[in-house]
Amino acid sequence: MEIFKYYALCWKLQQGVVCGHLVGSHYQVVSKNAKKIVTVLTSQLHRDLEKNPYDAEPRIHKARLKVLPVEVRSGYKEKDGMYPTTSKMKITIAAVYGENSQGFYECFMPFLNESFFFYNIDQVNNLIEHFSKNIFQSLTPEELHRYIMPSKPWLEDFSVRNKGSKKISSFFSPEKEAPVLSKIAEKFPRSRNAQKNAHIFPEVAWEQSDIVDKIVGKIVNEQANLIVVGNRGVGKSAILQEAMRKVFQKERDKNPYEKRRRYFWRTSPNRITSGAKYLGDWEDICENVLDDLQRIRGVLWLVNFMEMFTVGGQGAEDSIAAYMSSYLRDRRIQIITELTPHELDRAQTLLPSFIQYFQIVHIEEMSRSKILKVLQNFQNYTEDKLNINVEQPTLELIYRLLQRFVKYESFPGKAVVFLSQCLNNLFISDKSTLNNNDVIDAFIDKTGMPKLFLDDDIIINQKDLHSFFSSRIIGQADAIKKICRVIKVFKTGLNDPQKPIATMMFSGPTGVGKTASVRALAEYFFGHGQKKHPLIRLDMSEFQHPAQISRLIGEGKEIGKLTREVRERPFSVVLFDEIEKAHPAIFDTLLTVLDEGILVDHYGRVCDFRNTIIIMTSNLGAKSSTAAGFNPQKVLEYEASIRKFFRPEFFNRLDMVVTFLPLDKSAIQKIIYKELEEISLRDGIKNNNLRLKFSPSIIDLLLKEGFDELYGARPLQRAIEKFVVSELAKYIMQNHPSSAELHIDYQQQISIEERK
Repeated sequence: MEIFKYYALCWKLQQGVVCGHLVGSHYQVVSKNAKKIVTVLTSQLHRDLEKNPYDAEPRIHKARLKVLPVEVRSGYKEKDGMYPTTSKMKITIAAVYGENSQGFYECFMPFLNESFFFYNIDQVNNLIEHFSKNIFQSLTPEELHRYIMPSKPWLEDFSVRNKGSKKISSFFSPEKEAPVLSKIAEKFPRSRNAQKNAHIFPEVAWEQSDIVDKIVGKIVNEQANLIVVGNRGVGKSAILQEAMRKVFQKERDKNPYEKRRRYFWRTSPNRITSGAKYLGDWEDICENVLDDLQRIRGVLWLVNFMEMFTVGGQGAEDSIAAYMSSYLRDRRIQIITELTPHELDRAQTLLPSFIQYFQIVHIEEMSRSKILKVLQNFQNYTEDKLNINVEQPTLELIYRLLQRFVKYESFPGKAVVFLSQCLNNLFISDKSTLNNNDVIDAFIDKTGMPKLFLDDDIIINQKDLHSFFSSRIIGQADAIKKICRVIKVFKTGLNDPQKPIATMMFSGPTGVGKTASVRALAEYFFGHGQKKHPLIRLDMSEFQHPAQISRLIGEGKEIGKLTREVRERPFSVVLFDEIEKAHPAIFDTLLTVLDEGILVDHYGRVCDFRNTIIIMTSNLGAKSSTAAGFNPQKVLEYEASIRKFFRPEFFNRLDMVVTFLPLDKSAIQKIIYKELEEISLRDGIKNNNLRLKFSPSIIDLLLKEGFDELYGARPLQRAIEKFVVSELAKYIMQNHPSSAELHIDYQQQISIEERK
């Protein structure tokens, strides 16, 4: 009769009351003492071992308790972001860790409902601190107090006799029979306890039963290698997991005492070869992994499938895909994976002989009625399991917003993910009903777009719109008019949904407000909720050679600067600064971006620009005319220079050319007042409660020193720093003023007078 050793983490709740948590499970018991807790857990484990001995085995052996204080800086949540507090809190973390049956370590943090695997015992402290800080960093002080342990915890160990040990002694252990595979892949389906602790929301392929059954038949009856193809978010992963669970359940129901039960092993090509130290090692590792799969009848579930063509040798012909081809041809292994249509096209181009060993199952996006049914099923689940109600109009609003604005993903995935985020926000705010306002607030956080664009009942106030840009863009009335036109078209939903929101060329001499206008547009369009600033700026003078295209869009394993930024911030303004300095090959690369709103790299990875505004700045035509003032003829000269420089197919893809003309002295004077007002917002002024007053002579000095017909307002910043900021800094350092009004004057030299 076999004996298993288990561990329970215990702590006192109050006098005479003890709580115990069975390590590696969801079981918690509250009783008068630890002895009673052990008795209850022992009884439960006896029942579990009889039902399913394999899943009820202990998760770790020789467990140890680590009690570690973690220093955390909490913060307060506001609509425009998270503001950290000045002080830090110390939260004590209780973690239990030990070696698992697969030969590496596993750590559980019951108070945080978190667990992780690791390989080096010396890293346990750093990993505990890392995982706990990831949870704590977005919490307020009130929320952090929930994680303060009521008392010092301790570890109780106890043994349970397995009455069904005769059955389990002959039970198949894939980890022991496949030692190499088990180190680089996770077994699926997971144990019941792991499934319960993994996700708060269900992993279910609603409304996809026909496709699931089709995949099950191909895996079981045809023993086929399978590629599930569909756009991002269409439900490929959920369908595959549902099919794998069905395959496992079907085999278990057919013969519950079968030793060699089929499991699926999830890994990636990079993980398979990660242990290779020397050239040629990866082939030996692959051979061992594939041998393990054959021995246990395992199915390889590959993620990041396109790595198959980049991992191993220098190209697809000597990659891990080429190495595995003979195994697939001889049907010695079985592989399942998923790809997007673009990735499949690229894979067939890179190594067609490899792809021919797979059967392709295409998954199309659901109809509107099916999508709403999926959301309704999700709503029923949350109401039943989580006691959260989602109103029907709210589900329809989610569908409408995602349908219009989130084009880079498909339904139902993007709806389920977004709804999950909304429900997580409800947990934090202790609400029980999700309504339209909650959804709009969450969508603002996701996209940064103002409520004006999301709520059809809100009408644009044209006076406020014009005022917003006029306060930020000085002396460029025509540019403001064209920028406002873009906003009006987008608000009415008349922009082309299959292209970027707008593609514009800002032309004109340096220092006239082109970059300031781009910043203002980014702030208005996407600056209301995102954590990162929504402006992506690329200096095109860095891309003057055709070989530098790879730095822009990526090549092989490397992701380009442009594609990385847009994937992180799909709702943004992309600025190609001084576009004419880039190599002409860059312009050809951007043609599909301007025309179709997408960019596909060498390995089929898609970057979506349809939620971006693309702006290019150029000084073309500026040298021929530098005089101040507005002249329609100058506008034509700028446009003519741009037309002459760029090829017609590139120029014709621009929605508009916005010409910025040289600034006159009155415009520079307005900019001076604006810049001086912004000095009052700096920390050194605000923290000392100072008010600034500037004499007319200071304005005249800055106008004289900061205005240049050739460089526009560029010298102005230097003049303000030299004559105002540096003099203020000297005065504050010497006199330490507080709660006072400082009068700054200029008579032969700068003078500052303090008035209470």
